[in-house]
Amino acid sequence: GIASGKTVVSNRLRDLGAHVIDADDISKAVMVPHTECWKKLVESFGKQILKKDSSIDRKILASVIFDDPVKRKNLNTIVHPEITKTINLQVKRIKAEWPDAIIIIEAALLVETGTYKEYEKLIVVYSREELQEERMVTRDGITRGEARKRIDAQWPIVKKMKVADYLIQNEGSLEQLSKDTERVFASLRTLAALKDIQKGDS
Repeated sequence: GIASGKTVVSNRLRDLGAHVIDADDISKAVMVPHTECWKKLVESFGKQILKKDSSIDRKILASVIFDDPVKRKNLNTIVHPEITKTINLQVKRIKAEWPDAIIIIEAALLVETGTYKEYEKLIVVYSREELQEERMVTRDGITRGEARKRIDAQWPIVKKMKVADYLIQNEGSLEQLSKDTERVFASLRTLAALKDIQKGDS
């Protein structure tokens, strides 16, 4: 979920040795001026979403789509295929260089889009909605009303938790979050080792 602590968890997983692919970074890359994705976005949402340098103003785009489910769906239809294509290329590149790599995809809408089914395990990081709101107000400088809209635009966390392989609660200290993340990573390493053994036996 938004402002749940995904980035803190993925940074810790990176420190532990995982290869992390950040879908948000990729979304910025596929939206750079004059790409096909950028052209489709300007065509769909107008030049109001552009900054003076022609780059997409993500804050304005967010305010447009969070108020309108149809526009939000349109955005996802344009952007998500490009993000998925880039993620798949990065996964292929990492596997070619590090065959035993544990690869983490950090993304907010893995469950909503059904993309999580393409991966072996799903980690859901969650917090109470009040905490999500507080973090967005502090981090993004938006109002509680705007924060609420962004939370409501995603599936309820309970729905995501039902399909998760691992749950990490982020409502306490950073130390506790780090310990919980380390436990998940240890489990992933064990599963990866078992997979290698099974490959050797087959």
